[in-house]
Amino acid sequence: AVHIGTNVSPEEGMDKGFGDGFIVDFADSFARHAYLEDPEHKQTGGRLVAAAEGGIAGILVYDLETDD
Repeated sequence: AVHIGTNVSPEEGMDKGFGDGFIVDFADSFARHAYLEDPEHKQTGGRLVAAAEGGIAGILVYDLETDD
């Protein structure tokens, strides 16, 4: 699943300047690894970095495991 949206938190400053984000859900770490190696993902990632304010400094990646 992919979830995309704009920050709507009322907590001022907690977003560290990031206004938009997305979450990608993977079945397991193997699925995530396959996604990371996919050429289309790499191409899309390059476009995101090019569009981000500050380039790679404007990108935050955070992986976490859940008990779902």
